[in-house]
Amino acid sequence: MEFSEIGEFGFIERFRPLFESLNGAGTCGIGDDCAVMPFGDEDLLVTTDMLLENTHFLRAGISPYDLGWKTLAVNLSDVAAMGGTPVASFLSVGIPSGIGVEYMDEFMRGYRDLSSLYRVSLAGGDTTRATGENALLALNVAVVGRSPHGAAIMRGGARPGDAVCVTGTLGDSAAGLEMIIAAGGNITSSTRTAGFPGSAASLLEKHWRPRPRVEEALALAATGAVRSMMDISDGVASDLKHILKASGVSARVDIDALPLSAPLKEYAAATGTDAVAMALGGGEDYELLFTAGEKDAERIAAEAAVKITRIGTVTEGESGIVRWCRGGEEIKDDYMGFDHFGARRRNRK
Repeated sequence: MEFSEIGEFGFIERFRPLFESLNGAGTCGIGDDCAVMPFGDEDLLVTTDMLLENTHFLRAGISPYDLGWKTLAVNLSDVAAMGGTPVASFLSVGIPSGIGVEYMDEFMRGYRDLSSLYRVSLAGGDTTRATGENALLALNVAVVGRSPHGAAIMRGGARPGDAVCVTGTLGDSAAGLEMIIAAGGNITSSTRTAGFPGSAASLLEKHWRPRPRVEEALALAATGAVRSMMDISDGVASDLKHILKASGVSARVDIDALPLSAPLKEYAAATGTDAVAMALGGGEDYELLFTAGEKDAERIAAEAAVKITRIGTVTEGESGIVRWCRGGEEIKDDYMGFDHFGARRRNRK
């Protein structure tokens, strides 16, 4: 069997049951944005992520400073998705020949600047040489966070009737990546390529330097009304299904309600790109996707002082199914997010 037949998450589901009996009391292991482990009056939140050259980033398409920033950002976003506070990180790097010390100096400067924004220490890691003629730059980060005991917001709390909401705007990072690819993969923050709409530069910034929604997540968690939450890394079309499967519910999403930025709309109009497809399937937005009770959604926005947009409603029905709607009518488009092994994950059987 090829990995392309089962996909990234099918592979995880093959081995997850082997380890569930080893989890300690109160521990949440594989299956959420972070592992949750009781530690006195608090819970430890632990997440790890790998970024591999040509899979997660194009080295010629991002400056070393921005790569350092983004490498940490995607992990801080996981802690934010649980409503937690990041505390420390661990960084391991596999460095191939051809990358000099000056490149890694700039990488570490970007990593440090984001660390300082959230007072996250670099507590350790590992450094090794990546060997072989075609060796690639490999980056692995683990982040430890904390939350009050039992307060971490999990994926499995959505209930029928809940509002499905997101923070910020969607699809900007995907458009930025498309711009880089269209430029031959050789556009960085210090080497911009002309020929794109003027406001499109902000799309590149969203791709290069995402801002993890740590403060926003803490504010949302403080309302006590968020029932489930995760960050948007693979696109709403993929990530919402994780919440729905964990909660045993389905949902309806109004694609006309998706928050699209003016630069994305401008770029889509100029290039003939489908902005909705980017917003739902592009990924790497690192915004927050959450559900809350019907009556709580407006109160949450006011109390948390966070810009949120309601995009749909949780419904009863087959677990993990999303029905896309426009003008109140269901449409047949089958939007999908990113899968590392290229499996086509159908929305319906």
